[in-house]
Amino acid sequence: MATSEENSSLFPIFILTLMALPLVPYTMIKLSRAVSKKTKSIHCQCSVCSRSGKYRKSIFKRISNFSTYSNLTLVLLWVIMGVLVYYIKHISREVQPFEPFSILGLEPGASDSEIKKAYRRLSIQYHPDKNPDPEANTYFVDFISKAYQALTDPTSRENFEKYGHPDGRQGLQMGIALPQFLLNIDGASGGVLLAWDSWSLYSFTLDSGCHLSLKVIKVYGKLCHASNVIYILLLHETVFGSQV
Repeated sequence: MATSEENSSLFPIFILTLMALPLVPYTMIKLSRAVSKKTKSIHCQCSVCSRSGKYRKSIFKRISNFSTYSNLTLVLLWVIMGVLVYYIKHISREVQPFEPFSILGLEPGASDSEIKKAYRRLSIQYHPDKNPDPEANTYFVDFISKAYQALTDPTSRENFEKYGHPDGRQGLQMGIALPQFLLNIDGASGGVLLAWDSWSLYSFTLDSGCHLSLKVIKVYGKLCHASNVIYILLLHETVFGSQV
């Protein structure tokens, strides 16, 4: 199982996925509607119509048509997605195979004397006694020392030839894309997770209900209005008689 820090680093990927699933198709639908609307609004291109103010929109009119609540929300969500992509790109660490010959700057199959010579050369450059830089010290301990040990120590070399790493078999780590405060093994954050699930279910139900209600009002409201008009006309003809 992955550590809590690694689990927390996966949480932005989880949020990005949840945002992209509805946002990408919704954006495509909005763009297709805008293109079709623009195609239908094509008018005569003669000189008279081109000079007419009826077919010309000012820049303020175009901005006001674009600056709707849904469009601004859509732009804001895409900005958030861009920030998440930038953040994920900088926190993600690419897993690279352990190559001791490449680390020491040698060709595969180099002799023991060449390995020792390369190790001494890199020790002068990265050893903690020679270089006080913390990053250089970390690189020396995590890469140079392990690469030299993998090529000189019999046990480490056997592990490297079998498993591709001087420390032996490396297990596969699996992570959960949730923040650290939701993964408390003591159960102290169970209420937070339950509240999150309840809020998500409530929001989804409320959104679906509002969307259905607006659709019903939009469709059947016009039908009711048309029915009332027909009823009044029929009542008028019944009471007063039709006028021929």
